Amino acid sequence: VIDITNQKRMEDELKLKARLLDMANDPILAYDFEGNIIYANEITSRFTGYSIKELFKINVKNLMLPQLQNDFDRLINTLEGKKRLRFEFSGVNSDGSTTPLDVSSQIVESGGRKLALSIAHDISYRKKMENTLQNLNNELEKRISTRTRELLEAQEQLLRQEKLVLLGQLAGGVSHELRNPLGVIKNTTYFLNMVLDKSDPEISEALGILDKEVVNSEQIIKS
Repeated sequence: VIDITNQKRMEDELKLKARLLDMANDPILAYDFEGNIIYANEITSRFTGYSIKELFKINVKNLMLPQLQNDFDRLINTLEGKKRLRFEFSGVNSDGSTTPLDVSSQIVESGGRKLALSIAHDISYRKKMENTLQNLNNELEKRISTRTRELLEAQEQLLRQEKLVLLGQLAGGVSHELRNPLGVIKNTTYFLNMVLDKSDPEISEALGILDKEVVNSEQIIKS
């Protein structure tokens, strides 16, 4: 009678645990080290599109992308060594669509054998937000780069304008300084033309050249 009571208690506990697992909001799978599915809760069925019976007939590798299936044995070996493992991967549904998942796995014992128990959490929304944030960061960096370039160009233009203003001021100052001696030279030339003997061709030529150069200098200053 005691044995029957203990067996009944164990069966009730298993049923209770099964109901609790079925109430979970995340897919839960138990599978052996070859990938054969031993247990799947109801949400796993709704999540993947496979019925519970179909899940028991397929390998857990079928829920992984082909390029990840070869990593299954490595994951199992890592899990055996660490006892607990958390990783992200894209789960494959019955219709071929994929869902990004955050998976937590650990080793459990049932009926004298070791199994892998995995709980998968849908991180589609998080991945979407991460992509949105990355796009916003890229756009912000692009805008900052463009604005920085515009500011540098504006700064260079301002420096050029300031240099032109300074050059103009310098030229104005030089022009003013040159006009005074040119005026003296011009007046002196005029005076020399009045008092010197114009019959001397060399003197006349020299005064003509001097007067001409004064006029040319004044034109350069004005321009």
